[in-house]
Amino acid sequence: MLATHDSIRRHHAGCVPFDSIDEAIARLRHAATLSDWFDALASAGRGAGFDYTTFVLLPGGGLHRDDAFVRSNCAPSIVRLYRNGRTARACPLLDYACAHASPAVWGEEWYAEPRAREVFDQVHDGGLRWGVLLPLHGPGCKTGMLSFASRADTAAARTEAVAQLALLGWVRDIAMETALPHVERFFASILPKFTPREAEIMKWWVFGKTASEISTILDCSQSAINFHLANIRTKLGVNTSRAAGVKAIELGLLK
Repeated sequence: MLATHDSIRRHHAGCVPFDSIDEAIARLRHAATLSDWFDALASAGRGAGFDYTTFVLLPGGGLHRDDAFVRSNCAPSIVRLYRNGRTARACPLLDYACAHASPAVWGEEWYAEPRAREVFDQVHDGGLRWGVLLPLHGPGCKTGMLSFASRADTAAARTEAVAQLALLGWVRDIAMETALPHVERFFASILPKFTPREAEIMKWWVFGKTASEISTILDCSQSAINFHLANIRTKLGVNTSRAAGVKAIELGLLK
């Protein structure tokens, strides 16, 4: 890692204030809280000359896009954009990040599609004019993006941003690595919770047992089993017990 750091430093000497970037990276590595972690990431963005930082990870394994992990120092309307499944699906930045691994420079031209114009209006009203997009791909099929954005759009600024892509990619990698404990705690906190009885019933259900057979195994009435299965379907937001079993496995709820 040190060799990579030194090569990036030599390549970008004079482009950005490296001391501030180095300090932000050190803070990322040692952040004890989520707030400290994001403050360090935003500091790295400012050190590279950007006004706004947004980190988004979409959940994998059966959770909805509305459950995305989002941290940003943009206006609240921008944060809501990424926490709303409908508008998030219309965001060309997320579309790109989910399909690519290489960084890119984005601007208004990215929002040419009709479905993206509503999103751009919110982005523009929030003061964002252009930025650098760095796709995120993490454990558990999680995808997302890190975006550093600016208020002012000039050709010189974009040219300098392209020159900084290697550096910002390195910041992205450190941010993803150090974010994982915070991200896992966040997603664990929003997972549905089974009671011990519900977990036991679901275990037998995914093994292929019927409600009648489970009632015999657990020495209780079939109506009690059906009552618990109904509660499980409600918790998981599905209409059938078969779908509940599939989703419970996807979410890792059965140990």
